[in-house]
Amino acid sequence: MKTIFSSKRDRYVAIVCIFLVTVALIAGMVGCGERKLVSPTEIRDWHDLDAIRDHVQGHYILMNDLDSTTAGYMELASPTADGGKGWLPIREPEAEVYGWFTGVFEGQGYEIRDLFINRPDMERVGLFAQIIVLGEIRNVGVVNASVTGADIVGGLVGMMWRGSYVGGLSNCYFSGNVTGGGWVGGLLGDNAKGTVSNCYSSGNVTGNYNVGGLVGLNREGNTVSNSYSTGSVTGDENVGGLVGRNDGTVSNSYSTGSVTGDEDVGGLVG
Repeated sequence: MKTIFSSKRDRYVAIVCIFLVTVALIAGMVGCGERKLVSPTEIRDWHDLDAIRDHVQGHYILMNDLDSTTAGYMELASPTADGGKGWLPIREPEAEVYGWFTGVFEGQGYEIRDLFINRPDMERVGLFAQIIVLGEIRNVGVVNASVTGADIVGGLVGMMWRGSYVGGLSNCYFSGNVTGGGWVGGLLGDNAKGTVSNCYSSGNVTGNYNVGGLVGLNREGNTVSNSYSTGSVTGDENVGGLVGRNDGTVSNSYSTGSVTGDEDVGGLVG
């Protein structure tokens, strides 16, 4: 079939349209990248979970529950692991403070149980130390856990600092105990940039300041939505049943646990 252009303008418009379509197709393929085109790495035991730190940009999928009977627990996540310190929060190898996870962790609704962390001198403590840029964790529960750190402590993640406000933590939950100094939450310690949605915590949280049943600190521009907390929260300043200190937005969420503190204390938000 022959296409006839009536003018130079028509030819120009056609060329521009073809160029834009080509760019869109290329961008789509690049955008998919590792997250969509490459099969995710399967996590079946604690050794697999621990290996995430060797490739923090990867896409991972949990294939079953992990607990105290799963291979690798005694060596990596038990109260006797690492000289009584238990699990080392997932972060880049060699990173002591600022190591992060930038990949995708898909839990498929499975649970990570019996996690033990006792690192009172470490910042950014949780199953994951910190997620950043495009990091995303979804559809997973951390259950019957004991997590202790210094500052920026959460049952699932210590700190979230994403490059956008889409994704982040979704459909995640925590039960157990979380203890720290400042920026302490049942699920997330410090929401520096990101979104927490459809999540809950039934854990007991203890800290000094910015202490929340679900999130310790929700910073400006960030969102906690469709979430709740039922555990007890104890702290000194900025203590809330759901969020310890909120400078962002909290919507469609609630808390039913007891809250104890000295200054700026609230049943929902401190």
